[in-house]
Amino acid sequence: MENKPAEFKNPIPMSTNVYSEEHGWGVTFTGITGIDENTSVKFGIKRVVLAARLIIGELIPAAEKLIKEGKGPDSK
Repeated sequence: MENKPAEFKNPIPMSTNVYSEEHGWGVTFTGITGIDENTSVKFGIKRVVLAARLIIGELIPAAEKLIKEGKGPDSK
């Protein structure tokens, strides 16, 4: 039996909003097609490589929650 990486039915597109307590607001620099890959995220002028598992499990939900509360990256 072959061990295959998790497949997404709907890949995460590039430029998806994320939020990190450490780095603040950012966007995915590349798309995410598998849970076990690493992806670049751009926080301001800084690029950070993070595990897709972290981005999908924590950073995207945090961003979605803040956006629903009206505290999105463009909120002033």
